[in-house]
Amino acid sequence: EPTVLEPGMQSNFLRTDNSNIRNYAGAGFLADFSETMGSRLGYENTYYNYDEEGDGSRSALLDRMEHLISIDARRRFQPTTVGLLGYQFGMTDMSSNDRLASPAAVGLPPLLVPTSSYRNQRSHYGFVGADHQLSTTLSAQARVGVQYADFDNAGQDYTAPYADAAVGYTYREGCRVTVGVRHGINATDVGMMSGSTQVTLATESTMVYAAVSHRITPKLVGFLRGSWQGVRYLGGPWDSEYDNFWTVDVNLTYELTQYVALEAGYLFDSLDSQINDNGERSYNRNRGYLGVKATY
Repeated sequence: EPTVLEPGMQSNFLRTDNSNIRNYAGAGFLADFSETMGSRLGYENTYYNYDEEGDGSRSALLDRMEHLISIDARRRFQPTTVGLLGYQFGMTDMSSNDRLASPAAVGLPPLLVPTSSYRNQRSHYGFVGADHQLSTTLSAQARVGVQYADFDNAGQDYTAPYADAAVGYTYREGCRVTVGVRHGINATDVGMMSGSTQVTLATESTMVYAAVSHRITPKLVGFLRGSWQGVRYLGGPWDSEYDNFWTVDVNLTYELTQYVALEAGYLFDSLDSQINDNGERSYNRNRGYLGVKATY
């Protein structure tokens, strides 16, 4: 499932029948210079490796190494409120040597079909933000600004809003509501169309999500989550076309012991796509499951 490799905003909405790898690492350093002023320096690295190889494969479209360096200045206005002014530098290096499409499939000479490095990206983010603890049960975090993405090999650049905000509320013991939104430029599994030399470079994506975890009885927990992700394609034959992806996830967990639980759930996914290439991309899907969960 796409969410296995990308639990947040997704670059791919279609199942991949392979063995695939995602590896994430991050580190941060937070320092206070006085009672009110401080700073944070951070680094994040994410590595994607899809098993499918060859021209036009998942590796050609999505294998990559992502770096994100961040620094911000922080001011504490109250014991529960911190304001931020920050900058981030991001690098996305596509790591496959394969072409973005099979020359035979798109009907073009090999020299007119670029390799994956054509979509290498450098991004600069400027943002303001705040962390606020309204009470012992209600908290909010927000980062809002601008992202400038430069695709140097393609000779293109894009500017888009940047946002990452969430609110969490614990309304009683074992019960919590979370609502959030994210917006930015990210990778995509869409590349080239038959008969065209144009390349889709990335997407500008917005994701809105909400989740509720409710302890119905001391042993029974209910969970409901829903999300919408809208993407606008940047560059290529589908420039400014849209995809809309909705998901709903319902789960009941009954805790037999501290370590073993029974689960039942239902998931609904719906992709409404303006892209048609070798068939209809849109779909609706229903899934249900029963299971046992062991925690150790």
